[in-house]
Amino acid sequence: MTQTQTGKAFEYAILQEFNEKLNNITNVKIVQNDALATAKKYFNQFDKQTQGRYLLTASFAVNF
Repeated sequence: MTQTQTGKAFEYAILQEFNEKLNNITNVKIVQNDALATAKKYFNQFDKQTQGRYLLTASFAVNF
């Protein structure tokens, strides 16, 4: 994967973590668009272990 692709995958992980955190205190609506589809596609190309690491790292960033 390229740096751009891994960056998009991390953007998706960050979005998931923000969504999880904010859904506890407010209503969140994620807009389905081409940018989201691209980020999700690259995230889903990783194996589950790598996805887990991305989500964990994103969680640290969101909760910092």
